[in-house]
Amino acid sequence: MQRHMLAAALAALALAAPGTTRACSQCLCGSPTPAGYLLGSGEPGWSYGFEDQYLSKSNALDDGPGEESQREHRLAAFVLFRPDQRWSFRARAPYAIKSNTRSPQGEPDSEARSHGFGDADLQARLDISSFEGLMQRTGALALTGSVTLPTGSNEAMDDDGGRLDAHLQPGTGAAAWSLGLALDHIEGRAALSVSLLGRFNATNSHGYHYGNAALFNAGYARALSPEWQLAAELNGRVADFDLTGPDGRDPNTGGGVLFLTPSVRCTALAPLTLDLIVQLPLASRLNGIQSEKGTARLALSWSR
Repeated sequence: MQRHMLAAALAALALAAPGTTRACSQCLCGSPTPAGYLLGSGEPGWSYGFEDQYLSKSNALDDGPGEESQREHRLAAFVLFRPDQRWSFRARAPYAIKSNTRSPQGEPDSEARSHGFGDADLQARLDISSFEGLMQRTGALALTGSVTLPTGSNEAMDDDGGRLDAHLQPGTGAAAWSLGLALDHIEGRAALSVSLLGRFNATNSHGYHYGNAALFNAGYARALSPEWQLAAELNGRVADFDLTGPDGRDPNTGGGVLFLTPSVRCTALAPLTLDLIVQLPLASRLNGIQSEKGTARLALSWSR
C-alpha cells in the first residue's frame, strides 16, 4: 500500500509541474550524465525505460504583429547500457505530439497539430581519467558525445496540403551531434558535477538550420537513503539564430537561458526507478521576442 501511494504521489507531482522551452528538441538543455549515474553502484548492466516530457514556449510571429504558442508532449522509450565503470550508453526513440496556436493581432486564433515519430538519438560517456580514494573512486573526467539521426518525418502536411512549419514537424530533417567534457567529484553520499559541451546541427533539405549551441551545467546530488536521491543543477544554453535559408534567419530564435533544475530519484519500487526532473528558468537573454517556460520530465525505468 505504501509503495502504491508513493508512486501515485510522484506521478501527481509530474503532472503538476510546469512545461519546457521551445517545442523542439534543439532547445532542450541539461546534464549529459544520466540521472543517478554518479551515486549508483557502478556495476555493469542494462536499464530499460519510458519517459514523458511536456514542452512549451511562445514567441512573436515572423510575418506580422501577434504571437504563437507551441506545445509538445514527447513520449520516448530508452535503453541505458553500462558495460563497465568507464563506459555508458543511452539510446532513445521519441514520439512527438505537437500543437501550434497562432494569434495574429486583431484576428482570430488558429491552431495546427501534428504527431509522429521523432529523431532518435544515441549518447555515450567515457571516463578518460578517474580519481581514486582509499576505498573507492572519488571522481572522473569524462568525454561525452551524442548523435541525433533524422528518423522523424520532416514532410508533415496540414489539411490543405501545405507543409507544416518547421517547429511542427515530428523530425528536424537533419542530423545533429554534440561533444563535451564532464568533471565529477564524489564524496561519500554526495556528488558534484560540471560539464561543458557544444551541439552542432546540419541543414535539412528545406534549407532550415537550427542554431548551434553551447551547453553548460553544474550540479549537486545527494543520497538521502538507499531509496532516495535529491539533486539540484544549473543548466545553461547559449544558441545561435536558426537559419531559414542561405540569406535569412529567424529573428525570434536563439539567445541564452539559465535554468534551476531540481530532481528526485526513487528506487523504493526496485527494480523499478522513478525520476522526476523540473527545469525552472532563472534568467534569459533571448533574441527577438520569446518567452521561456519551465520543463518537466517523468521517467520510469527497469534495471537488471
